Amino acid sequence: MRTPVEEELHTLGRQIGHGDPGQRHTALVRLTEIVATRPPPDGEMDVLAGLLPVSLTGLPEADLLLAGLYERLGHRLTDRPRPRWRTAGHLPATVRTTWLRADVLHDPRVLRDETPGELLYQAVRELGISGTHRPGPLVDELADSGDPVLRAEALRLAREGLHTGLLAPAAVREKLIALLASSGHRWRSRCSLWWPPARSHWPTAP
Repeated sequence: MRTPVEEELHTLGRQIGHGDPGQRHTALVRLTEIVATRPPPDGEMDVLAGLLPVSLTGLPEADLLLAGLYERLGHRLTDRPRPRWRTAGHLPATVRTTWLRADVLHDPRVLRDETPGELLYQAVRELGISGTHRPGPLVDELADSGDPVLRAEALRLAREGLHTGLLAPAAVREKLIALLASSGHRWRSRCSLWWPPARSHWPTAP
């Protein structure tokens, strides 16, 4: 006999797989509420991730919710395809931005092949270090991109990671040394706004 929670998840799974777009949308709304308002234990999060469909719904509002869910849960799904949003034809900019952000969080290496532009910049600007399960690789890929906008975002996320304890001071120091070596004093002036709390680790420019 199922518990109430198990029964709700079973119902959500059935609705998400339903052919009626309206039912799928309703289920994605509820799934978003569960993930956002009462974060369940890790085991249940894996179950919730397993409910996510592997294709878009065809409704912009529902596809935006689905992108947000992949942003939160997608890293738990490693052996299955992800929705092919890039070939879905016309999608609203907000939907495309959210899907791109979900892809970057899932695997920061996608930045290597992504064309710099407003879509990518907007996706990265809305990233928070606490929202990624791989903060170190994310900062590394942004910093190594060679793009000034993305490098500035790497600096922002490194700062967040340092202050929240998600990145070790030594790791941040190493990345700042690389930025200073390639970009000069303008990066030192930016770093000086927030580096004093870790002044003992201040990198010395070559």
